[in-house]
Amino acid sequence: MDQTPQYAQGLAALQAGRIDEARRLFIENEKAQGTTAETRAMVERAELALARGDLEQAATLLDQAVRRNPTLTEAYLGLARAAIFTQQLEEARTHARAAMTVGPEAGEGYTLMGLVHELEGDAEGARPLLAQGAERAPNSFLSQFNQGRALAGAGGFQDALPFLVRAVALNGRSLEAHLMLGEVHVQLGQRNEALKVLRRATELGPKSAATWGALADLLFGQKAYAEAKSVLAQGLAQAGPHPGLLEKSAACAVALDDVPGAVTFIEQQLQQQPTYEQGWQALATFTLLTRQLDRSEAAARELLRLNPKRWEGWLHLGDLYDAQSDEARAHEAYREAVKLAPEHWKVLMNFGAALVQSKAEANWREGRELLERAVRHAPPGELRPAYNLALAQVRLGAEDAALALAQQVQREAAGTPIAAEAKKLETNLRAK
Repeated sequence: MDQTPQYAQGLAALQAGRIDEARRLFIENEKAQGTTAETRAMVERAELALARGDLEQAATLLDQAVRRNPTLTEAYLGLARAAIFTQQLEEARTHARAAMTVGPEAGEGYTLMGLVHELEGDAEGARPLLAQGAERAPNSFLSQFNQGRALAGAGGFQDALPFLVRAVALNGRSLEAHLMLGEVHVQLGQRNEALKVLRRATELGPKSAATWGALADLLFGQKAYAEAKSVLAQGLAQAGPHPGLLEKSAACAVALDDVPGAVTFIEQQLQQQPTYEQGWQALATFTLLTRQLDRSEAAARELLRLNPKRWEGWLHLGDLYDAQSDEARAHEAYREAVKLAPEHWKVLMNFGAALVQSKAEANWREGRELLERAVRHAPPGELRPAYNLALAQVRLGAEDAALALAQQVQREAAGTPIAAEAKKLETNLRAK
């Protein structure tokens, strides 16, 4: 477009900060040139291009619109959004600042500037900008959602709630907003509201594994295991064999006492994630529970092949061989576990207990030492190491020490199975 005297006057007014005068001059110039409708159509086409992800076309159209009227707030907003999508943060900053200058009442410019700060790692600088954007643009989904998202991300769930409710009202088809609102309801203990929002999310995003997973997590947390399993089955049917959904399905199966079913889900998960160490560990555990000892050993060996420093794999092998009365291999595996986790109470306890069950007195003494360490490192309320230490003391003839430990377990774990076992031990010791 050729620069007319009126256009030049508009530029001069804009550079002098007389925004309203500049806007009036550019609008009048477009009317005189007969380009008003065409420019508006450019902005609308750019919005559609942004919505479908065609950022190049959107930027081209918006650049043309801005050249015709440098006070078009929506054009700068669109350019800032496109730049943010492509991580061109300096360009995004320039366009967001221009939007804030020519259209401070719009609010979205502040939101976009806040997003630039966030992407630069400046959450502190982003916070007031996002807040201003939400305040100035109560009818903008972009501004309301991002203020709610930022507040929720900082743990301010109660403060985030009204912004996210407003965002969902403004855009009832936003999957992201529904997921965020559902999470906030969960964090606030508003389970029924969360269920309603997350069920709606599964309708909006039936192919989204995250959506089905979030709903299943909520149901699982309510101990509605069968319903959670059903939701996950729907998610797997819609989203395909997603590893996360398969892992959650395994957890539901275990909760429903279907350990063989859990094994099936984990094996399917490992087909998708063959290097997922936690999956191999779970497979080793569950196949041991189903007495598939060869498969259990193979899973633990695969875990250790992937990561020889995973002490859990060595501990599992120690427990497996101990259950098979293969003392030499059990002790060898336990020693590897102790090398890698010398302060983990369970490693110390299991190896110590295995040593105490052997026939060599030297092993009993080593076992007692390990169990004493296990007692020191056990979490509060965990009395199994103390009970096993009591058994070690009996084995070594230190019956007074064993009696004191049995009484301690009964005091600190009253009403539990381990306390009942300690009571039996005390009775036996007093009967001697």
